[in-house]
Amino acid sequence: MTGTFSALVLITVGAINALVPTTLLIAFSVIAPERQAGHMAIALSIAGYLSQVSTAWSIEARMGSREVPLRSAHHYAAAGVIGGLLIFSGGFEPFGLVGLALALLALEVGRAAAIAERRVAQEVAVATVLGLTQVSFLFAQSPTALARTLSGGLVLAMVIRIVSTNRGGVGAPTGRFWITSEAMITGVSQPALTSIVFYAIGPPAAVTLRLAISVSGLLSPILGFLRLRLLRERSIRDWRAALLLAGISSAALIAAAALPATRDYLSSIAPGLTPALLTVAVLWRSASIASTWGFARLRRTGQSRLVFLLRLTSTVAYLTCGLLGAWVGGVLGVVLGFLVAEVFTGLLYARGGNEAGGSDSDSRK
Repeated sequence: MTGTFSALVLITVGAINALVPTTLLIAFSVIAPERQAGHMAIALSIAGYLSQVSTAWSIEARMGSREVPLRSAHHYAAAGVIGGLLIFSGGFEPFGLVGLALALLALEVGRAAAIAERRVAQEVAVATVLGLTQVSFLFAQSPTALARTLSGGLVLAMVIRIVSTNRGGVGAPTGRFWITSEAMITGVSQPALTSIVFYAIGPPAAVTLRLAISVSGLLSPILGFLRLRLLRERSIRDWRAALLLAGISSAALIAAAALPATRDYLSSIAPGLTPALLTVAVLWRSASIASTWGFARLRRTGQSRLVFLLRLTSTVAYLTCGLLGAWVGGVLGVVLGFLVAEVFTGLLYARGGNEAGGSDSDSRK
């Protein structure tokens, strides 16, 4: 299988994985009261944050090594099975939500490891299971039935990863403290703002914000692939391919959001989920390609402390712009604030890279 084709396959199956929180929140919003749906939106935001931090700790900190982080991914898959069983027994009550966070965390860490190691066949099998699971959400008539459907799919996906993952050696972590700390700081803005929107504007607004973030998250597999490949080596080819795919995918998402059938369906779930909101959300996510290039360059050249400071500054920008946006324009204002903060972040990394200099002589293919 050629490198380009395997990359496309990994990105495609990654999109199916990334859909799980979105389809779960949509299905739950249909069958659960508004306040519970709002709580689910916050829970999924926290799960996304924990996934980001765990991926930084277990995968990104090892990307400087040519050995692959297989053992940690294997352990996370085992933890994901436990999480799935907690969902089965606890539903979407607090006990089960702990399991949900654990399972989604394991799902994301395993996906990142698969990208780093190009484990295509395994991820196709995992995506098939998760895709069928999400289709099954349509037939769940109660939160309990939905929880058990989700639990079965997650456990089976984790078992596939356990069976097909080599338990061999791992790369040595490089700058783990700084890398994990920056992930902890950067990821806090989304759960924080989702919680603020929940209490300041209301549960439906929190659901709308989370759905907008999740729909734009369909671009995350492209951005995640680019990020992990660039952390390992400099590749203009990968960056250009990601730019092209992100452009095509963004146009497709924006066009789909404008379709009357899509608009009517989404508005029936969350009235504030308008084509304008989704367009801004997609543009925000696409804009992060610029910062990904600068971020990866600094990380590869060993500028972990500088990256930490830049990401701290970016987080302050996100929180400031998001809060101002919420005050002025509600959920749409929050996402517009994210877009402004992301453009600022891209410029920040470009300037930081120019000032830091450093050798970056990896592949230019």
